[in-house]
Amino acid sequence: MTFAVVGLSGLFATYAISAPWRRAALEITALDGGGPVEARIESALDPEAARRLAPPGISPDAALQAARAAVLHRAEEDATSAETRTRWLIAIVTVMGAAFGAAVLGAGRGPDAGRLPRAQA
Repeated sequence: MTFAVVGLSGLFATYAISAPWRRAALEITALDGGGPVEARIESALDPEAARRLAPPGISPDAALQAARAAVLHRAEEDATSAETRTRWLIAIVTVMGAAFGAAVLGAGRGPDAGRLPRAQA
């Protein structure tokens, strides 16, 4: 039971690790789509990023390159954060599973479990 809980937590955690990179792939696909550069950056990131990365006077290629760099930087930060949370999740669930296993195995022993028998005089 204990190992099943740890294994399942690890299985579910693997889904969280790929999420930032999948989102980055979708955002880069939006950047490569058609339409004005500002609209593509806004759909991939947000309106604030579109104003910051594509100010008037900047070339469209430079704005798209800056937007791709921002997308990849955010994906890397999110992936690192997800990895750290996943490691903590597995460590905590492992400790809790071990404590649960020890409690279940020790529950049937009774109050005198572990004591040496008394010598008969």
